[in-house]
Amino acid sequence: MEILCGDFPDLPDAYLVEIGRVSVRWSMLETMLHFALIKFAGMNVLEGRSHAIFHHMAFPQKIDILGTMLSEMVVSPVSQTLREKYAKDVKPLLDEAQRKRNDLIHAKWGMESGQVSKSKISARGALKFSVTPISVEEIREASDVIYQATLAIASLTPSTSIKSDPSHSG
Repeated sequence: MEILCGDFPDLPDAYLVEIGRVSVRWSMLETMLHFALIKFAGMNVLEGRSHAIFHHMAFPQKIDILGTMLSEMVVSPVSQTLREKYAKDVKPLLDEAQRKRNDLIHAKWGMESGQVSKSKISARGALKFSVTPISVEEIREASDVIYQATLAIASLTPSTSIKSDPSHSG
């Protein structure tokens, strides 16, 4: 993929729409995860301090914290079910959503022989380049995984009421 200065092709609109969908759905997933953390901490989503705690954390940290919060809940049939659901269904989906999102959002985009392609550059230990063609459908599949992860977090989170006070041991 040779790009000369000033020669930056725009992607077709269908690609731009799907990349935008990935971005918006990721934002929704982060918001749902943020609210889940607040609720599992027994805090109120309308309380500013609850947002101050979690807002600037990286996504992997939020996932780790959620897992830890679930492991620290008082043992009961409900908490055991939540822990099992998180470990079996939710955590793998969150990991896949993050991987797919990062693969797209951090890609270098271009056109090669009329086909949209994404490039990846790695400089860890050695410089590596890869260029792969990608379809609109592949991008849509990634956004669908992100959407499914959002639904999974929502199904795990205590009631949608503003205030929650889940049982905890610490």
